[in-house]
Amino acid sequence: MQKYFSIIIVFFFSNIYLTSGQTLLNEDQTAIYNKIPQEKIFVHYNASLLFSGDYFFYKIYNINSQTKELSDLSKMAYIELIGVDKNFVFKHKISLESGVGQGDFFIPTSVPTGNYKLIAYTQWMKNVGNRYFFQSDVSIINPFLKNQNSIHIKAPNSITNETYHSSENKIDNTNKHIHLDINARNFSKREKVILNIKTLMNEALFGSYSISVRKKDSITTPNQPSANSFEHIYSNIIKSKTLSDKKPIYLPELRGELISGTVFMKNTNENIPYKTVSMSISGKKPVFKTSTTSSSGTFYFNLDKTYEVLNANLQVIDEEHENYKIKINQYPPVNYDGLVFSDFKISSEMKELITEHSINNQIENAYYNVKKHKTKQKESIIPFYSGQETVYNLDDYTRFKSVKETIVEIVNKVWIEEKKGVSTFRLRNENPNDKNLPILVITDGLLVLNHDDLVSYDARKIKTISVINTKYKYGGHTFKGIISVETFKGDFNNNISGNYTKSITLIRPQDNKDYFNQEYDDTKSLKRIPDYRSQLLWNPNLTINKKDNTVTFYTSDYVGDYQISIEGFTKGGIPISLKETISVK
Repeated sequence: MQKYFSIIIVFFFSNIYLTSGQTLLNEDQTAIYNKIPQEKIFVHYNASLLFSGDYFFYKIYNINSQTKELSDLSKMAYIELIGVDKNFVFKHKISLESGVGQGDFFIPTSVPTGNYKLIAYTQWMKNVGNRYFFQSDVSIINPFLKNQNSIHIKAPNSITNETYHSSENKIDNTNKHIHLDINARNFSKREKVILNIKTLMNEALFGSYSISVRKKDSITTPNQPSANSFEHIYSNIIKSKTLSDKKPIYLPELRGELISGTVFMKNTNENIPYKTVSMSISGKKPVFKTSTTSSSGTFYFNLDKTYEVLNANLQVIDEEHENYKIKINQYPPVNYDGLVFSDFKISSEMKELITEHSINNQIENAYYNVKKHKTKQKESIIPFYSGQETVYNLDDYTRFKSVKETIVEIVNKVWIEEKKGVSTFRLRNENPNDKNLPILVITDGLLVLNHDDLVSYDARKIKTISVINTKYKYGGHTFKGIISVETFKGDFNNNISGNYTKSITLIRPQDNKDYFNQEYDDTKSLKRIPDYRSQLLWNPNLTINKKDNTVTFYTSDYVGDYQISIEGFTKGGIPISLKETISVK
């Protein structure tokens, strides 16, 4: 990864032209680009036929097309479910760690019955074209909407029932690598199932996997690719597609979500080089970053930390900030005109299956509060200046209504200067050489260029004021010091005035979750709660790191056959697919 990072960093600091999130390379940069391996994505998901009220679970595996191992190049992937009408059911952004990521989507009653296409890619993959994106078919049945014409067979007598019953997708097992022992094949309701996953070779088969246990439908469903079949389908993506000179490319998201833009002069539209731009995401877990524009006026931000608020504010850190404007570069939409969708159909013979599944979903969703999926605790965002500041917790002092009174009476390292009706924060810094340096004032992570916005704020809403009273270098910019204010609600951004701030809406990456796994022990808390789960287990974080690995789950009251599906890749890049069936009676 480090050697690729060193190569790609050239793109960021070279004099390149940027448009719509792409860069235009010269001959030398094209040669560099051609040395970087391409990526390909495999998605393991829980079902290719879904009903309203179902959860669609998925895990993304990002593969280095040269080594066939999990790729550590891109840190962000994109997954979309799109309909025949080119409308999206969802578009998710997924953080990748060591080449893998996860997500889910609850199918609401607003999604119509129809055939859909599941698509996944990285920005780097766009350079070889969308025909190399991961693509698979998913069908949705919504019995709550009247119009089922998109997949309904209007003349069922013309097609035999055998077309839709007792047919199963071809099972693709790679049993020479992994073996699955099950404590039984037939189970009663609410009985414990014990899986022992054994590697048949050495630790070379240790790797990252995902496991799904779901009720099998008694009809043919759209084909669902396995890791093994995926490897064969996309085996021709061996290396990066060679680019000719002056071919625009998409940059890989090396450190996280990549946001880029350009700084212009308002009056002349001239690109402005070497200006410091700030990005602020406010809230209780604020993010503050700076970036310096290139010789062509372009800047980049990498969002490598989790954030909660979906709005970011960008500003040019300059005394003449009101003379500049910021334009954010947007990625052009992917052209999906050539998509070919499944021809899955439903008929009147499926009425009993659809009714049964829908009723069970309604029962399960009614008890969601005792069967919820839990969002994993997010990593705390530590301020970049942490450990060097003096913190004033205002609840430890007599409270004042105004910021001016608070500064005078409590924060002895700061004072407020007023000239011609304009307020400016000042620091009592004894070093005369720092006199003309600007002070970095931030509130809830938001850069405050107009200090009057903070001076006029109600101090009773402020939790803490942190001060660094010495020269501080951050993001290529030197400040006399830092004044950082934290409010109780983290909503100071509502008080910013002026038209020099560029506000953008973010699409936050999906949260990682610990998915609910039903357990029946000696307690009686769940014995009276109905259990009609069709998804007995979904675990996207199955790590096989020893020769014998145990997984347990419980059956539900929903009788029938269930398929156990294990997918993944070894550390050496070997695709693993394993499927077995159990019955609940």
